[in-house]
Amino acid sequence: MRSVLITGFDPFGGEAKNGGWEALRLLASNAHRPLVRVELPTSFERAPARLVELVREHRPAVVIGVGQGGDEDVIAIETRFVNVIDARIADNDGAKPMNARVVEDGPEAIEATWDGARIVDSLQRAGYAARLSTDAGRFVCNAFGYGLAALARASNPPLLAGFVHVPRLHGLDDAKAAIRIDETRRALEAVLACALVQADERPLG
Repeated sequence: MRSVLITGFDPFGGEAKNGGWEALRLLASNAHRPLVRVELPTSFERAPARLVELVREHRPAVVIGVGQGGDEDVIAIETRFVNVIDARIADNDGAKPMNARVVEDGPEAIEATWDGARIVDSLQRAGYAARLSTDAGRFVCNAFGYGLAALARASNPPLLAGFVHVPRLHGLDDAKAAIRIDETRRALEAVLACALVQADERPLG
């Protein structure tokens, strides 16, 4: 049975923790498909390259990227990634490209292959603050999502893939951070459950 690959990023921008990784590493194992969790470097160069290696190694049916969003206390389900890099801060390799392209000759934008609206509806019905997003920013998350969406569309058999931005932990004391991490974990489990339903509806193996 093909697995689910879910990735997060290491801390960046001087922060001690990345809320996305802290939550997803606590995800419960799934009884229906093996769950592979991987922390990626916040790197324009290394994160997409590692993704290709992981997909080749694990041949997942579903891939979900998780990143840390801004100060908004909401789960953002990303559905579109643009071929633009405009880094306001350096990545963890010290790279700070401006007005650059993710893939020089690639399309201007690529859509995720999951039904993001269904995931948002599922989250909202479960009581989570969630919204659909068509703008994943211009930093590593967008570049990674662009590569993920391109890989998903080119794969055979196809991949169901998307990206989630979760709230930051910055500025929270330990107790409040622990509460947010647990809330985010439960929201990601709901995202995963809905994505698996979508995967089961498609000929993904």
